[in-house]
Amino acid sequence: MSKREAFLESCCTENVDDFLRFIQLHRNKTEPFDVEEVLQEMNRDQRQTLWGKLSSLLQDVLQEERREEGSEEGREEAMEVEAAADPSHVRSVVDGVTLVAAESLKVLQDGETYNLLELQPVSEAPLQLQILRLCDAWWKKDLKEKETFGRSAMIIALTKSFDLKKPGTEIQRVWSLREVLLGLDNTSEDNKQMMDLLLKCFQRPAFLRNDDGKRFLVFLFSWNINFISVIHGTIKNQLEFFSMMVTAHIAEIYFRAWKKAGGDFLEKIESSCVQDLMQNAIFLHRSSPIVSYFHSRKGCEKVDKMLSNLYKPILWKALSAPNFEVRANATLLFTEAFPVLDMENGNKSTDEATQKQLDTVMVLLDDPHPTVRSNAILGVCKILAKYWEVLPAAIITDFLKKLVMELAFDSSSPDVRCSVFKCLIIVLDNSLSHPILEKLLPTLKYSLHDNSEKVRIAFLDMLIKVKAVRAAKLWSVCSMDHLLCILS
Repeated sequence: MSKREAFLESCCTENVDDFLRFIQLHRNKTEPFDVEEVLQEMNRDQRQTLWGKLSSLLQDVLQEERREEGSEEGREEAMEVEAAADPSHVRSVVDGVTLVAAESLKVLQDGETYNLLELQPVSEAPLQLQILRLCDAWWKKDLKEKETFGRSAMIIALTKSFDLKKPGTEIQRVWSLREVLLGLDNTSEDNKQMMDLLLKCFQRPAFLRNDDGKRFLVFLFSWNINFISVIHGTIKNQLEFFSMMVTAHIAEIYFRAWKKAGGDFLEKIESSCVQDLMQNAIFLHRSSPIVSYFHSRKGCEKVDKMLSNLYKPILWKALSAPNFEVRANATLLFTEAFPVLDMENGNKSTDEATQKQLDTVMVLLDDPHPTVRSNAILGVCKILAKYWEVLPAAIITDFLKKLVMELAFDSSSPDVRCSVFKCLIIVLDNSLSHPILEKLLPTLKYSLHDNSEKVRIAFLDMLIKVKAVRAAKLWSVCSMDHLLCILS
């Protein structure tokens, strides 16, 4: 009897032990038996017969397992059932059938397909891996009912990627199976498990750090337009619990998804995601690293235009809102995004808009509430440090005089005075500021004796920075006598 005939004869309940021995021989690399070679030697009718017998074997074994689980009769009868349907025996048979199925995919000829009995979920890792490989190969071979197998492969791959310590291979598999989702209805109850797994991906650092994981998460933003809001809601609810590293990856994914989107998807991401985060940053006092990430990509015409369009209906109203907290939050956002311009409007219009925004910043420095003034001071210093080379000299002088000669002596709020000294350190990082600050800083020497301790500390920190960057002679800003007086 040939190998293929013996193997074919073993694929039944009566000869199941012979079938398992063949599987063991296949896995033992020192033995000459190989399932793939045997399948190649079979003709189409023999393979059809093989699959019929395997399907019957699998059905019989699984039914025995169900009878074992449902049996509640006497102990002797239960022991008999247990002997007939040992769980390890059942798993071995299912594992063997799955292995044959996976090997069969390698030798299928055009138009040749077989139906596989749907397996029950099994937690054992080796068997689960075999099932995953089978479903994955079935999907990629574009065989009959591939959608069912592709869906199963995606669910198993996602689940394994969450459980493994090093899930890189499974994340890569998830990315390769992404087109499986194109045929799914995300609103169907049947796909609820899949939806939950997909949303969990956005909370898994392994996915966020992995290049294929990031590609997959970006892809999900383009899968279904209604799913974008679900993704955004999930991320927004967890954002405050994410670490800085995870948040940075999330911000990158938002940006890449926005950059690749078009049409209705682009509009949805902008209005439901980015603008929503802007509004949260303004009205709920929630700092938004994601919005800050978009700000950091300014300079690109598409980014500038998007920020201008999204801020237009909310930012300018917020800067003049009756509530000081809204004004303070909007001030931080505005000065970080400065200048908020649409470069397509032409040079003249752009220059006018820039001047108008600079005037707005100056107005914020005179806001009646100290929190707004403090935030405006921080924003002005960041603007000066970043755009010193392109700002008109008169504007720079006006801002610095406002800070050094007025706000540094704001008698109504020590927080404002403290902010001046803390934020001037930012300006000192730009060496172009040193000549003018060398002339202005000596007017601050009496701040060393401020009645607020935190103001005195901030002033001394600024002095240390002046000395470190050699912006001016330390004694010209604050004499030795004043320092000795403080020491005493």
